[in-house]
Amino acid sequence: MKRVFYALLGIACVIFMGGMSISLVYAEPTNNVSGRSFKITFNNQANNKNIKHVYLVLKGSIGGKSCFIKISPSDKAVSPCIPVTASIKPVDYAFDAVNNVTFRVPPLSSGRMYVSINKPLVMHINADGTVAEPSVYDSNPISNPDYKTMFDKVEFTYNENGSTFFNPTAVDFLSLPISVAQNKNVFGLTTDRETAFSQIQRTFDEEFPTREYQRLFKKDNNVVLRILAPGRESNFFDGKYMDPYIDWLFNEYYYSNDGKTAAHTLSIQLVETSGVIPGKPRILTEEEGKFKGFVKTVDHEKVLVLTNILGDIINIKRSSFTSNSLFMAAMDNIEVKVSDQVRNRIAAQIKDPTQAINALTNGYKAVTVKFITSAWAVGLLPIPNGDVIDQQYIRDKIGTDVRQIYAERFALPPSLKNRGPWFQLYGKAIHLLTPHLYAFPYDDVLGLDGTNAENDAFPAVVTLHSMANTVVPLSN
Repeated sequence: MKRVFYALLGIACVIFMGGMSISLVYAEPTNNVSGRSFKITFNNQANNKNIKHVYLVLKGSIGGKSCFIKISPSDKAVSPCIPVTASIKPVDYAFDAVNNVTFRVPPLSSGRMYVSINKPLVMHINADGTVAEPSVYDSNPISNPDYKTMFDKVEFTYNENGSTFFNPTAVDFLSLPISVAQNKNVFGLTTDRETAFSQIQRTFDEEFPTREYQRLFKKDNNVVLRILAPGRESNFFDGKYMDPYIDWLFNEYYYSNDGKTAAHTLSIQLVETSGVIPGKPRILTEEEGKFKGFVKTVDHEKVLVLTNILGDIINIKRSSFTSNSLFMAAMDNIEVKVSDQVRNRIAAQIKDPTQAINALTNGYKAVTVKFITSAWAVGLLPIPNGDVIDQQYIRDKIGTDVRQIYAERFALPPSLKNRGPWFQLYGKAIHLLTPHLYAFPYDDVLGLDGTNAENDAFPAVVTLHSMANTVVPLSN
């Protein structure tokens, strides 16, 4: 997931994840000239007599075009990925794996394996030939027949060089106890569903007095369909939940009355964004990669202005931070000005500097949001004056004990007391169950990476775990 995020931003050459630099390896598979295939086994261990069917639907992309896997049970033959057309019906590609199944897939990117209970997902085909994700928000049975179906998914990519990336995800919602095992590593949720959901409920009850998080449990009569991630839709989570906290940071804590100095400043290390020229060293030093700033009024709006010693500027408006995104600023609303000095450095090393400058601009935006949001997610923001946020700083501060990772680490002003918590409570609730399941887009920064990176020499085993005491929607 995070790799796709960076690729869409157009960051060239090298990106930096988990403390190491890696090349962008998500080359779009074409016609499988390598002849490779990857074995996947699905095991149903739900142990629930009312679960009569467990449907799998797999989709992905080959050669830039969406396709559905036509599952053909086999330890050797490859299940083909059929290109999407306007007339295709995703439900025709649902395979009932209630009795388990093993199959092989060709290389493909942006893979999704959907698992649904008793009913196959209907899904929709967009006008542009892409496949619409089944919605967990639209409860209208006509526009979204999948809403009352209990389903979940895992994400994967399988490259033509044989590398594989699998990650279960709860970034948008959590519905089923699903894990992926590969080469002795197990990622995802292995806990019985009712035990897991009860523990999440207790975490919400104990730490959030206003009970806003409790609204994330979505039911249909007596069936708990799923737990939604907060900050996606205001109909399911208060759209103004974060406003008091964001206003305090912008209007008081980091605010400069004269626009020149401030009692409190915010510093971020962005040197990792500067490896934008293939085969060349980073264009910024560690000191040049450090951005420092505070909030001032610009054109009648509060703006967080960050600058480095070379004169690069990053402007983030107060309006960019919304409660619906849980503190993740909208990158389209971030302004970046690359200094002449940096532009000249790039131009001196490459004939056409445009792409490299764009990559640096996008990198400034993406990594600024990544670090500020990650610091908020674990209760680190605001940080002390003089401290500089980067991945190592965050990890050093929070440690590895999940019970201690999420906590308010600053003195609360009166306006914020008894209204929080001002950290990612949903992430805490998920990670108390397992540290290897994505609950927030930047979990890798926290050392809670849910992606298993391996190769096709190691088959993947996807398991649906115990739902023995779960009330499920009945089959037709």
